[in-house]
Amino acid sequence: MSELKEYFERILKHVENKYSNETEGSKEILADYDIETAVATNYNGRQIFEMLQNADDASKTAINKKILFTLKDNELRISNNGIPFTSESFDSITYIGNSPKRGDNSSTKGLGFRSYLNWSNNLTIESDGEKVSFSKTYAKSFVKNILDRCPKVRESFYQKKHKYNDEFPVSILRIPYIHESDITNNDYDTTITLSLNDEKVVEDVCKQFERITPYTLLFTKFIEEIEHIQEVKINKQTSERKFRSLVLFFKNFSR
Repeated sequence: MSELKEYFERILKHVENKYSNETEGSKEILADYDIETAVATNYNGRQIFEMLQNADDASKTAINKKILFTLKDNELRISNNGIPFTSESFDSITYIGNSPKRGDNSSTKGLGFRSYLNWSNNLTIESDGEKVSFSKTYAKSFVKNILDRCPKVRESFYQKKHKYNDEFPVSILRIPYIHESDITNNDYDTTITLSLNDEKVVEDVCKQFERITPYTLLFTKFIEEIEHIQEVKINKQTSERKFRSLVLFFKNFSR
């Protein structure tokens, strides 16, 4: 078993023990949800820039310093080279009570990833030979199994959950799912895939892409190339956009 798989098993065991506590279990479930939702809301509107920032940080060690955005139908894929996800990176994602600080590459990944929840309830990371998903469906199943075994926690949870707009308020990023299958994208060191929730989200993604120009990329430290491929339908109209910028050219030109 790989080091990362062992790490995720420890996380799941820790979460299971915490949520199973008869006196504090329901409180912990809802507290994790509250923190996750608050952070995602605070960073809404800057998802693409968070993705770009995280890829830029990772590109420090890459030979091919490139990020590829691919938006097709209701799926957004972000691929880049360089520093892969590590247990420290995943700590900043799964331990949602942390207080990440900009400048720490691993904690920055966490901030960006939490903002993606505004767009998707099903996210997958392929990095360093491993494939890990975070989904509302799996998180609900995980928590429901705990509630089935712990009547007191179940009773308390259902008494409190009616205060929430969410039909089943549970943290998504607290509960990773580890795939046994091999990764599907070997062209890049890391690929993040988001299954977008609806057409409104697709529109938002397209609007955020429009804010990225070659001049925006002057602020990247390491990335030398960004490519954006877009093929989606909005209000039954096909939207296609292909954008490729060699950032190195603009950086040299500005000096």
